[in-house]
Amino acid sequence: MKSKDNTTFAKGSSLAASVTASDMYAFAFDTDLTSMVIPEGVTKIGAFAFWLCSRLTSVVIPYGVTEIGPYAFACCCDLTSVTIPESVTKIGKGAFYNCEGLKNLVIPGSVTEIGAKTFENCFGLENIVLPDNLANIDGSAFDCCISLMTPIIAGTRLIAWKGAIGDISIPDGITEIGGHAFEGSVLVSKVVLPHSVTTIGPYAFFGSSLTSITIPDSVTEIGAFAFCRCRDLANLVVPASVKTLGPSAFLGCEDKVVLPPGVEYHKREIII
Repeated sequence: MKSKDNTTFAKGSSLAASVTASDMYAFAFDTDLTSMVIPEGVTKIGAFAFWLCSRLTSVVIPYGVTEIGPYAFACCCDLTSVTIPESVTKIGKGAFYNCEGLKNLVIPGSVTEIGAKTFENCFGLENIVLPDNLANIDGSAFDCCISLMTPIIAGTRLIAWKGAIGDISIPDGITEIGGHAFEGSVLVSKVVLPHSVTTIGPYAFFGSSLTSITIPDSVTEIGAFAFCRCRDLANLVVPASVKTLGPSAFLGCEDKVVLPPGVEYHKREIII
């Protein structure tokens, strides 16, 4: 088989069946594949291309690839090393879903979009470096990444801190707590926000074990479902600086929240 640019390469160690990484499901279920150097000329890693290659440990992606498709490396549980070149601009939804062996990853500055659930269930992921100019990403990309003990930051946005434990302080200079940033974090208790924070994104603390948070008077916006299902949350005073309050921001803990005069609270069904 040939890609649109006529690049071909072999599947598996036996060099049988020539296929391309741009093909959907190109190497899916190949349990003989342990490493892959994708040849030059390939411009896209197709959806599910290496899905369930359970023994794959390392992948080198060449310069020229611009997109890693949805679930391209999903469930490659032994994958520990991935080299992503500066040509990649988009990493699709679930691209590295359930890659439990990944510990460290550098996302190059060329990447402008990372899909939802891209690193979900990467239980071993301890550190990831994101470019400051990364515009399209939120904390759902890191759902269940319980080993992320330090905050994931892009520019002045805190993207995720899923492995936060106990009492934590958000670093000075952060202006936004991104959507889904602490969603499902079951070991966080007290959070201190600096006066640089202006926005708390949708689902930011959804379903977390949060017990205490002080919202500074620099915050002007709290997104939908931001504190929904924070059942352990103690009394929370929303400052008068907040002008935009998303629907169901405090669903399930409304009785513990004091709103400023003039700010209306609305409920709606949970949409995740």
